[in-house]
Amino acid sequence: MNILKINSYSKIESIFLCLALTILAVFILNVGSLFMILLPIANGNKLQLIGAGVSMILGFILIPVLVLKSLIGFNYSILNIFNLKRFLIYTIIIFIVLSLCSINIEEIIHPFIVATCEEFLFRGLMFSLLLNKFTKFKSIVIGSLIFSLLLHLNGNFVGNFLTKFPSSIILYLVRDKFGLPEAIITHWLYNLFITKLLY
Repeated sequence: MNILKINSYSKIESIFLCLALTILAVFILNVGSLFMILLPIANGNKLQLIGAGVSMILGFILIPVLVLKSLIGFNYSILNIFNLKRFLIYTIIIFIVLSLCSINIEEIIHPFIVATCEEFLFRGLMFSLLLNKFTKFKSIVIGSLIFSLLLHLNGNFVGNFLTKFPSSIILYLVRDKFGLPEAIITHWLYNLFITKLLY
């Protein structure tokens, strides 16, 4: 069995790893959703929120980190690109402001979980992985294509390309210029805005 190591994988293998991590994340999320559907609905939204959170953390953060470490020895240190103190300050301020705006706590938490997990996988892990083999521009384009067209495969293909592709590029630029916490917060606020605008 030929297990890839950090310096021995090719550009194509890098892209395939990103595709595989995305498919794995979506699969785990869907298994978690299926499990939540099969449970009796006692606490409905809260139970679904917990199930979505657990399956997203597993599928978008923990398992991808383990897969990359075991397959290619990818040494991804969250401390290098993630300032926990800044992230907690942003999060607390936004939670307080949104709570004062009489927004339901589930409407705040769900977009927060989604943004955190998606950003960790795409603007954290995958961006670092792609930057090992591609230029910054190519890494952003490849990551944005995977984000918009594969992760959001359940939506309208053209609509995803026209909305999620440019928003993904913006999130990559925010991540590159300011950091992963800022990309998470930007994604979170964007999701909140779109949710409130559409519903």
